[in-house]
Order: sequence, then structure tokens, then C-alpha cells
Amino acid sequence: MHGRRTALLVSVVVGALGLAACGSSSSSPTTTSAAPTTTGGSTATTAGTGAPTTSSKLCTDLADLSTQEQGLVSAEQTASGASGSLPALQSYAAQAKSTFDQTGPRITADLAGTPTIVRSAWSTLQPQLDQLFESAVTATSLPAFARAASSIETANSFLGSNQTLTAFTKAACPSAAAG
Repeated sequence: MHGRRTALLVSVVVGALGLAACGSSSSSPTTTSAAPTTTGGSTATTAGTGAPTTSSKLCTDLADLSTQEQGLVSAEQTASGASGSLPALQSYAAQAKSTFDQTGPRITADLAGTPTIVRSAWSTLQPQLDQLFESAVTATSLPAFARAASSIETANSFLGSNQTLTAFTKAACPSAAAG
């Protein structure tokens, strides 16, 4: 039961970063002709709106991150079920961590031209997400993973950083969020 509560928390808190912001869990970019973009992952302010815009690459990278997180939630839920197993959770987490190890630096680069508060939030959240994936890989039991995940997800730094990034990405990827 505690594992399912943890999975729900991961889904609500971490999943909001990519899914709510980019409106997609696909690894293919979501673009529309009406969405203003900039090159190099930097952001700009659209005339008169005050809302930042960013490349579809950032939205794609955040959607990829969200897919990995949602997969971890699903893997934990499956592992907690009657036919699930800890090795299956660990296997998924190892693959997701490998992908995150590639996606994380791309997100860092994509955020290079964003306000300091956004870059700071990501620099705080990135190691915590890494720790979340790693705790699933190295868990000795499902309750041990649930405790580790809960500890990470309830930290004020995790919650605050996630809130900042969610607000930024909702503003930076408005066409994707509407889709």
C-alpha cells in the first residue's frame, strides 16, 4: 500500500514537470507553426506577452524525462502487484537512469538562456531525480524503495524546484500544453 502512495506522489509531483508542461509523453517533438521558438535552447520574451518561449527541443527533452518518470511509477505499481517483482523494477530503473543520464545534461543545456531561478531549480532537481532513479536500481525491497522515494519527493528543495520548473515550462511550452 505504501508503494502505491509513493507511486502516486511521483506521478503527481515529478510527472507534472514534463506531462503538464509539454502535454506529451512522446519522444518525438511537438511543434506547431504558431509557436515561436529560438535557437540553441535559449528563451526570449514574446512582444507584449511577457511569456517566455523556448525551442521545441526543451519541451521534447522534458517530455522524455516525464516518460521516464511515468515508467518508473508504472514499474513500481507492477512490482507491487501480485505478479510483480523487485528485479523488474530495478531493470526498468536501470534503463530509465541510463536515459536520464543523457536527457539531464540536454535539459541543462536547453535551459542555458533561461532566468537564473529556473536554472537553479533544475540544478537542484536534477541530482534528486538521479537519486530517485538510483534508489530504484539499488533497492533491496519495495518498501525500501518506497521509503527512499518518499524521502526524496517530500523534501522542500524537491517540491520548490519542481514547482518553479513546472511554472516555467507551462509558460515556455504553451502550444504543447494546450495540445
